[in-house]
Amino acid sequence: MTPYVTPTDLLGDPVAPSSITGPNDQATLGVNFSAISVQRLWEMCHVATAMVDAIAAQTLRGDSVYEELSGPSQRLAYTPQGWRFVTARKPLLVPISGQGAYGQPPWQWNPIPIANIVLAQPPFSNFTSASWEAADPGIAAFLIGGSGFGPSNMRMGIRYLSGWPVTGLLPSSSTSATFTASSDSVTVVSVTGIAVGAPVTAAQLPLGTTVTGVTGDVLTLSNTASVSGTGVLTVGYAPGVSVFNVDDITTWGLGVRGTIYDGLNTESATSLSVSGTTMTPTPVGPGTITLTAPTIYGHLPEVAFSAMPGVIRWATMLAVKVQALERGSTAVTAQSTPGRSTSGGGSAIDRTNAAIMQMLLPYRRVW
Repeated sequence: MTPYVTPTDLLGDPVAPSSITGPNDQATLGVNFSAISVQRLWEMCHVATAMVDAIAAQTLRGDSVYEELSGPSQRLAYTPQGWRFVTARKPLLVPISGQGAYGQPPWQWNPIPIANIVLAQPPFSNFTSASWEAADPGIAAFLIGGSGFGPSNMRMGIRYLSGWPVTGLLPSSSTSATFTASSDSVTVVSVTGIAVGAPVTAAQLPLGTTVTGVTGDVLTLSNTASVSGTGVLTVGYAPGVSVFNVDDITTWGLGVRGTIYDGLNTESATSLSVSGTTMTPTPVGPGTITLTAPTIYGHLPEVAFSAMPGVIRWATMLAVKVQALERGSTAVTAQSTPGRSTSGGGSAIDRTNAAIMQMLLPYRRVW
């Protein structure tokens, strides 16, 4: 799955169309990421994502979770409004299913009607709002009422969705192609999924190449091939597209507003529906997202579509910086040599780690 930040965020998208000219974050992060291979950057971004989840003691991306609690207890208490079920994960999105049982194991489970399970305090009033993208995690508890369960000696289990949706764009299509040096015409095996205006990549093509025409099995491109031969042409998405192949559809089916982070082509988008191979009890895994409106810009694969708060994304970028500082060599600017104290006091690594911890405090698991 796509990490919380990608090389696109750190480099201004090294494989983007020429219209994307966003500068890298060397000035603000103090690290020359262009000195690190893109393959290594992907690995560092995945490690940084794991670091952030470890500090928060929970998975922050959208996830399906099942929990069981026994009560009355501090986390499963009976109130005048019904049972209060305090979850370990946050933020809570929606309940999926619930069950309850009396007494001691082995329990005889009885389903709880989904209408009887509500958020104790909905942290987000509207998934499609910009405020939700930057929202505080809120109260992590459900109220369970009208289920016929008494006030004592209970075991309850709830499956629910939590976290912020994060996914990455997969290719619109890919096909074998035959290139001719200094020619802008390419013969492909299949034109399925290839539209005029779509950005494309291949070892034989310069960055920023787009499709300008489709005639039979021949594509006309905005740039010429550097060498002759066969290869794989990877196709992105032309402007005005509303259906995207993605690596994870979990929680996007709720109609969520997110951001496609793609340099100067960054834009907001809202999911309308999802489809995938695993749809029960809730859609998860790779699939497609249909947006409420077509996009404004074209996008290549490996671009993140995320509703994660900016502070979590920034903490993840800093976690990538920590790895770069520990690497040393040419990846680090002279002002940020690993282990060296600076005028701010302490090493750059220590100060960066402290900043990451402080940023993630509101998002830590409480149980």
